[in-house]
Amino acid sequence: QVLAMVRVVGVVVVLLAACVSPCTAAPPAKPNVVLVYVDDLAYASLGFNGHPTAETPAMDRLAAQGMRLTTWYSAYPVCTSSRTALMTGRQPARVGMPGVINSLSVAGLPLNETTLADVMRAEGYVSRDLAECREQTSKRPTH
Repeated sequence: QVLAMVRVVGVVVVLLAACVSPCTAAPPAKPNVVLVYVDDLAYASLGFNGHPTAETPAMDRLAAQGMRLTTWYSAYPVCTSSRTALMTGRQPARVGMPGVINSLSVAGLPLNETTLADVMRAEGYVSRDLAECREQTSKRPTH
């Protein structure tokens, strides 16, 4: 009978702690977000996705320590437009980006378009983009 009472008291204490702790706990810190978007990369081209010979230790570590979102529907089959969809959440043609642009193009994303970076900046994040390099030279690694 005493043991049953101890169990009941223990359960009540645990339930009270569960009810009180969300109110008194510090809000969780915002997670770091690293978004890696790669064109023409097969699913199993990286070590953490099962490539038998590719050595990608930095990417493997990021994948192991973070959250991997592996399902994505590309809005367009070329790089500029698919990136536009990712950045804006809109169909590329809706924002005037239905094809490929390059460094000689005069086209670009309209300045009044809201992007993922804009939304995250409003939430206190700092954003940085690292764009691809199209030119391959003997000085630039190809991997």
